[in-house]
Amino acid sequence: MTTPTVSLHFTIQQGATFAPSWRRFQVPAEAVVRSGVLVHKSTGKPVTEAEKQPVDYTGCTARMQVRRDVHAPEVLLAFSTEPQDGEGRITLGADGTVALHLSPTQTAALPYGDGVGQWRDGVGQMEITFTYGDVFRHFEIHLCLDPEGTRGD
Repeated sequence: MTTPTVSLHFTIQQGATFAPSWRRFQVPAEAVVRSGVLVHKSTGKPVTEAEKQPVDYTGCTARMQVRRDVHAPEVLLAFSTEPQDGEGRITLGADGTVALHLSPTQTAALPYGDGVGQWRDGVGQMEITFTYGDVFRHFEIHLCLDPEGTRGD
């Protein structure tokens, strides 16, 4: 089930719910994106909806640590299918759905800036563990933190 890592970009707005979701599909033959269209690499013909098979994430677990860059030692934010206190939630579905979630309280607490412990941009690599034990990196997720301008003060 080796599949390419998909790169996604999202903005977290401080003080607002963060809840992006998307679906992961597999196609039977090698496919590429050309001019914004998913096509068969060998023929250039578009991949039909009938050819797209959702990845079944039933029973899988996932985790992701967001850092300034993948080599940085400091974890800025973590997500998991079994989140600990303060972590964001990852939800996986049998229909290929993947969703992230942070509450408004969690996003408001994210420290925006350039100082120690603060951040503006980060990247995480989501690792999915399948029921048979194999681990695959399906997503690299780039996050931008947008500061909250509406506050209670």
